Amino acid sequence: MKKSHINGLILVLLSILLIDVACSKRRVQQPEEVILVNIEDGRRTISLNEFIRRAEYTPRPVYCRRNTYIDKKIILNSLIAEKLLALEAEADNPLDESEQFRLFIQGHKEQAMRQWMHHVEATDKVSLDTSVIKKAYGYAGREVEISHVLLSDAALVETAQKSWREPGAFDDLLYRATGDTTPPRRKVKWEDRELPRVHGALFSGDLQIGQVLPPIPVEDGKVLLIKVDGWSDTMAMTEKQRQERLDKVTERLTEMQASAIWNERVAGIMRGKRLDFNPDTFEKLKDKFFGVYFRTEE
Repeated sequence: MKKSHINGLILVLLSILLIDVACSKRRVQQPEEVILVNIEDGRRTISLNEFIRRAEYTPRPVYCRRNTYIDKKIILNSLIAEKLLALEAEADNPLDESEQFRLFIQGHKEQAMRQWMHHVEATDKVSLDTSVIKKAYGYAGREVEISHVLLSDAALVETAQKSWREPGAFDDLLYRATGDTTPPRRKVKWEDRELPRVHGALFSGDLQIGQVLPPIPVEDGKVLLIKVDGWSDTMAMTEKQRQERLDKVTERLTEMQASAIWNERVAGIMRGKRLDFNPDTFEKLKDKFFGVYFRTEE
């Protein structure tokens, strides 16, 4: 037998031996997973490794970035909440069998669709002029103290529109409308959600103490008469305060213009149309709302 054949035979035998040893070698046993939380009899679990991955490899908010007991508790609670939410999302979730819950979810979906439609049809179409933002910024820290009276009688409305500038006209109309000499008073801030006409009357120019503003039409032929009792301005001193105020002004102006665009669109859709209520349904709805908004203490 040649020497090369012997070497080849030895190599084959060694290969068989190594394969046999590798196959007969006992598999390394993996350590058992440490379970920290068991939910719904094992339907969901939270392991130690899962907790470590969440704590070490996931960006955490500012309030739980340390290594205290409270931080660890927040991390664990967030994992538990996710597992519970996953259980609720399963096909055999009891909530899915509830018609009221399905209607609740459907209502939220439809509301989200309406909000998105408002964003597309109104908010996205807003274009703010720099001069408008600058002017509004000058009044953004103002709080105005006012007296006011709502006039609904047609004769008083006509009188107010003719004589609101005259001295004593506000007090005279107040007494004729309410039989009282003390008007309702309140404070109005620039960021308050007021009717656009009221907001514009109070925050579009300089005011004088005791000044009576022109009658403001509100609804159904009624007008609102306002007298200025005083005002105060809060200044934005630091750069951070000025930037925050500028952001709020821009956001509020965008919201106001978007509402105007949306209201005009809705008015165009509803123009010439009539809304009729089903008498039976309306009576049932009235009774339900009466129990909610008109309660007496027994």
